[in-house]
Amino acid sequence: MGALEARGLDRAAYRNWQWLLSWRFRPVAPMQRLLGFGSGALRTALTRAAAMRMVAGAFSRSIFEDMAMGLKRIAGVVALFLVAACTAPFRGPYIPLTRLTPATPPRPLIAENRVVPYDGIIPACADGNVLDFIKGRFATREAGYWDSSVEIAGFDAPYEIAYRPRGPTFVPRRYCSVTGLFSDNRARKIFYSVDEDMGLFGLSWSVTWCPVGLDRDLTYAPGCKMARP
Repeated sequence: MGALEARGLDRAAYRNWQWLLSWRFRPVAPMQRLLGFGSGALRTALTRAAAMRMVAGAFSRSIFEDMAMGLKRIAGVVALFLVAACTAPFRGPYIPLTRLTPATPPRPLIAENRVVPYDGIIPACADGNVLDFIKGRFATREAGYWDSSVEIAGFDAPYEIAYRPRGPTFVPRRYCSVTGLFSDNRARKIFYSVDEDMGLFGLSWSVTWCPVGLDRDLTYAPGCKMARP
């Protein structure tokens, strides 16, 4: 220290000089300490990342398992309702999770006994609403799709061809025929059927109609035969 004091060095400078000497003559120890600190920090970071991955994986697995269980339950309920809907016309009202016995009274296999039943009440062939429906739809189709000005001016002699000719198990339909008087001074036969609950959303009846000679896209060809019973 005497020599250092003679050179004007204080105690702090002496400690710094000793520290530099330790780095100069023993370089391995500081590097080992540095590497040890780095490996420890890396080990801690990897451990935390692995833990976060494990937590995230467990959380995602639990979510997917809950979703799968919910979908299975929904599928089971839908299957029960489908079974009920399929068996109701044959064996009577079926309550899921109950057993049908031989004493269960059978139900006639008719449209009125479906899960959503029909009542068979539909307008007559000469009903004004039915004929106006055909007249309006024909005018809309001709003007909108075929760029034609042909319209139905009137009707003559509507009559019924058949009522529910395919039996009581099918949708109630009344098949009719009428002579249409058209704006081109020609009379054409029109075949149509009044169908129960075939309107918008099944809330009302609808009409399937075909004028002979003006079935331009041949939907009911030949000669509107597919619109007849």
